[in-house]
Amino acid sequence: MKKISNILDNPTIWKLFRDSFDFFLGIYRKRKELLKVWGIAGNHYSVLDIACGIGQFSDITRGPYLGVDLNNQYIERAQKLYNSPNISFQCVDVKNLYKENKQYDIALLIGIAHHLDNDTFSDLLTVVHKIAKKSVVLIEVAQEQNTPWGKWLRDNDRGKFVRPQNKLKQIICESGFKIKECVFIRSWGTNTTAIYFTQNQ
Repeated sequence: MKKISNILDNPTIWKLFRDSFDFFLGIYRKRKELLKVWGIAGNHYSVLDIACGIGQFSDITRGPYLGVDLNNQYIERAQKLYNSPNISFQCVDVKNLYKENKQYDIALLIGIAHHLDNDTFSDLLTVVHKIAKKSVVLIEVAQEQNTPWGKWLRDNDRGKFVRPQNKLKQIICESGFKIKECVFIRSWGTNTTAIYFTQNQ
């Protein structure tokens, strides 16, 4: 599986992999549909997409979008794929944005938490708490799977820290957020956790 993980670090192969998953399973399409239901997609919010990969969610807002990732190959690919005046990408640690006093209406955490241990994930949420003015959306591979196919995907994911939904909610609340909604996105025998949360004011 390590060889597969290394292959998926190639942005061209990663895009092909994700596009194939979306074509056959609709996984990413359903995520965008949920963002519309939650009133995030299609508006003029400023959006910070943390660990944006190759930028597949850069089209969810009519406002300014910034995607950040630590993989420079992904960022270069995203810049070629999604060239627009309102869309930008940077290979930068999100902590640097906080140091620059930058804020955004919405922060996206899509597919990043299961790559982070509890302390690192909590540290990230502390930074996000200071950057996201309105709300945050987290979307993650779910620990809770009901089919052999879903369990295989979970067990062979590149992230080592796949958590149950309740554990994700606990860490989010302990970081000073208020959960507005938490659902499973179900697609062809797979479960994905989606959590919509705001500042706890």
